[in-house]
Amino acid sequence: MQNQYYLLTDTSVIISNGNFIDFSTSANQVLAHMIEWFSGNKLVLNLEKTNIIKSVTINQPYCALTISYKDKCIEEAVNLKFLGIQTNNHLKWRNHIGQIIPKVSVACYMVRQMYHICNNDTLRSIYFACFHSIASYGIILWGNSLYSRKIFILQKKIIRIMMGAHPRTSCRKLFKKLEILTVPSQCICSLMSFFLIGNQDKFLTNSSVHSINTTNKHHLHRPIANLSCFKKGASYSGIRIFNNLPQSITSLRNEKPQFKVAPKNFLYVHSFYYVDEFFACTNDMYY
Repeated sequence: MQNQYYLLTDTSVIISNGNFIDFSTSANQVLAHMIEWFSGNKLVLNLEKTNIIKSVTINQPYCALTISYKDKCIEEAVNLKFLGIQTNNHLKWRNHIGQIIPKVSVACYMVRQMYHICNNDTLRSIYFACFHSIASYGIILWGNSLYSRKIFILQKKIIRIMMGAHPRTSCRKLFKKLEILTVPSQCICSLMSFFLIGNQDKFLTNSSVHSINTTNKHHLHRPIANLSCFKKGASYSGIRIFNNLPQSITSLRNEKPQFKVAPKNFLYVHSFYYVDEFFACTNDMYY
């Protein structure tokens, strides 16, 4: 019986090393092991459709990365699309946001066209189907970036259209009335859902790291970080957000159904315009 081979798609590997030479060596070794494993399991890795992207800081000098197997080199990409998310080698989100702006702009046009013949419930359904579904995808990655403001501006535009408000009207009360989260609030809510409902075991509390009896001993332990891109990343931001939530919400962290609802209800009330606006508040200011 003739051997049959199958094509495996959407395979990814993360390699981390602070030394470029060691990183390059590890990457080539991993590629060789992958191809060997694929071959042993009757799978094929198409090197012509395989890319590698090297994440570095902006100030780091460029070093060409050569990853090859049997004289076939893998192309190093500067920009990459993975599972619908566009990113670059500096982990910036300009390209991703640039690709979804036209899509959510179409949603604004649709709501404007339907405004005179639909009630608020129908317009709200159109909003969630055509705007929210696009704008919320991957928001835990890009929602705290500078470029996210462009999506938020379009969100305020569509909210004003839905409510028949003047283009310069403040939207805070409109968001509350429609029970729609702002883009920054949606980012906060999505981070809490992802990190503290499905991944609680990956986070340590301060009390598990040290034995000092402090008022923040039940807070999640925040690692030391120097890079701004890491501080704006999902993991670090998620820890900061949880630690800044009111105690009445954080006390529900082990009650998944209640914790899933509590942050969202809290964010409906406050309609934050910036993630940093949320960070600037203290628990006493929420009430």
